[in-house]
This record gives sequence, C-alpha cells and structure tokens, in this order.
Amino acid sequence: MGLLSWDNRWAPEFYVEDDKVYLLISARETSESNFKILISEIDLDTFECSNLSDITPDNTLNLIDPQIIKSNGYYYLTVSDQSTSGQSYVKIYRSTTIGGWSLYNANVFKTCNHVEGSFMLPVGNRYLIYGDPAYISGLLMLETRDLSVSDSEGQPTDYL
Repeated sequence: MGLLSWDNRWAPEFYVEDDKVYLLISARETSESNFKILISEIDLDTFECSNLSDITPDNTLNLIDPQIIKSNGYYYLTVSDQSTSGQSYVKIYRSTTIGGWSLYNANVFKTCNHVEGSFMLPVGNRYLIYGDPAYISGLLMLETRDLSVSDSEGQPTDYL
C-alpha cells in the first residue's frame, strides 16, 4: 500500500540521516479509529516515496504528530496520544533502531492535559521541547537535559 492510498493523512514531518530523507506521517483508513505512524524514504526531486513502514509503537493508541531525532545512539519518537477523548498527551518513545519502540516518557507536559504538535530540538547537551496547548494561548516550552523527565518533575515549563 502506498502512502497516498491512505484515506486520512496528518502532520507530515521529515527526518534526515546518512543522506537519506524520510517522510513521517500519521495516517488511517476511514474504517479505522486510530492513526498509525508511517515512515517512508522520499525523493525530494520527484516526491516519490519508497519502503513504506508502519512504525506505530502501540496500535491500541491514537497517535499523531510524529517527530524523530537521534541523540547519543538512540532514536527518539515524539507523538501526541489522542486516545482519551478531549485530551492529548505528548509521549516520547526510544529505540536503538527506527521501530521497536519502548515508552520513555508517558507525558512530557503533565501540567496541561491537551498538547499536540510537539517538536524536539537538541541544543548542545540539552533539549528544547515545544508543544501547542489546545486551550491556552501561546506555546509550551520545556528545557531539559533528560528526555525522560516531565515538566512537573522539577523542570519548568515556559509559555511563549
């Protein structure tokens, strides 16, 4: 099944490693209730996708807004878990390969119960994690040296 054959596609992101460009996307068939996280190599000249893979860490969850970074020998996948009606939690999964994810942080922004559109940015020996709170004006920003730590665990969250 090709990437464009999915009925609902959401929140495309790009990941680059070893001169390969990957497209990450949330997608689902109309008959399905949960979005899956898909990854595909993409040719930016032709926009042709190849080697489509489902890298969803947990098929029982409704996950959107994927992003991958690599740091210190690990891949980190952030997603917004929208499995609970009216709420959305930013989760981080970790693996030594793309896929085979283990939950690393169950809720990055514990001080807000509806955050999506997260973005991780490694800066030196720290990480900046941004999120879009649905019912608060502005953006959330967490600065941390440990991606397993949430904002309510001694790490301040700024509202930008």
